[in-house]
Amino acid sequence: MSWTIDFPELIAAVFIATLLVSCGNREQTPAGVVESFYALRIESRTTGAPSAKELKKFSAYISEELRTLLEQARKRHDADVAAAPGDKPSFADGDLFSSLFEGPSSFKVGADEVTGDLHRVSVQLAYDRQQPVVSWTDKVVVKTRNGKPVIADIEYGGSWEFSNKGTLVSMLKNALTPAAAASVLGDWTITGHRIPGISAMSDAQARALHGQALKYAPETATSGKDVCPHVTYKTTVETPGNFLAAVFRIKPELLGWQGTDAKLDVTEVSCGGIPWTTLGGTLLQSGKRAFAPWNGVFFELQRR
Repeated sequence: MSWTIDFPELIAAVFIATLLVSCGNREQTPAGVVESFYALRIESRTTGAPSAKELKKFSAYISEELRTLLEQARKRHDADVAAAPGDKPSFADGDLFSSLFEGPSSFKVGADEVTGDLHRVSVQLAYDRQQPVVSWTDKVVVKTRNGKPVIADIEYGGSWEFSNKGTLVSMLKNALTPAAAASVLGDWTITGHRIPGISAMSDAQARALHGQALKYAPETATSGKDVCPHVTYKTTVETPGNFLAAVFRIKPELLGWQGTDAKLDVTEVSCGGIPWTTLGGTLLQSGKRAFAPWNGVFFELQRR
């Protein structure tokens, strides 16, 4: 028995195998993951929220949280199309993954700033399909998932007027937050309290919390020294009389609300899907008054 070796085919096979190994090794580093992601982004020419097919390709390089947010953005887009076919839907166009609406036409991975387990990889981007050429630097936040680096966020670095601002994750959360839930976002201060019934705290203990700051942002919430990461807000609209009687067994008049026909926004705060049980984990808003019920005390809040 004899064999013949086709050397050109053998050389090609060795080259491809070496290339695959090289790509695999490169993607084990934060800079390599960023490089592979942007190469795919430019090749796919994705605009607006990625399609299911595009998101499946991106999923190899991004965190679970970012993938979920992009999936929700696509669902919002599809729901808008179904509800109003003639109107422009949410997340219809524009590049989400860089500062420029048109997106980059080329990129170069730069320095990797390391802080503990967190990497911030600079990416020099350019768009040369118009003159003058637009160039800028964004930073990609990379974390480790199951021993593999993944992209958790993108910090927009564009300085022109209509560039994307902030970060990709915060932009998505802001856009996806329902209007009712968005009313809680911002800085609040405890300015007073009421104890309309049985309480686990004394009046003096409640008064000691006057002046405490609460902050509700798209990505995190804070109440004093307590921090809620990966925050989500769920707001329902209730009638004050019915809700307060059923849940707290009190009348709305005890909190300064009159009648039973007013609207009460009830916002529940969760951290990574788990209810936030500290002061500020629940907010009640009606008109210009807002309260955070906790341990039987209704702490009155004012925006700062």
